[in-house]
Amino acid sequence: PAPPLTAPTHTLTTASGCDSIITLHLTFNKSTTTATTVDSCDRFTWHGHTYTATTSTAPTNTITTVSGCDSTITLHLTINKSTTTDTTVDSCDRFTWYGQTYKPRHRPPRPIL
Repeated sequence: PAPPLTAPTHTLTTASGCDSIITLHLTFNKSTTTATTVDSCDRFTWHGHTYTATTSTAPTNTITTVSGCDSTITLHLTINKSTTTDTTVDSCDRFTWYGQTYKPRHRPPRPIL
């Protein structure tokens, strides 16, 4: 419901028969919910906690706003496992791999004893 146009009041009577009028001044502050989306390799640290590929639920963190309301942040996290592979190449004179050129090292022949 919409807030009333005038501030609600309540009248109390003290033990000695005097009336006291209490006025309610009410402000509603909104809670917020936000999300953080992250793609990471192997692990990710968020608000002091480290998450890996075995994390099965979306982690949340609750903070309090300046106005005193709770705000919940949900982490939508994708952990990609890094991979290690080998490259095997047979080359005659030189080979360029990811912009780096490799040449064979020529060693002087060793004398036969």
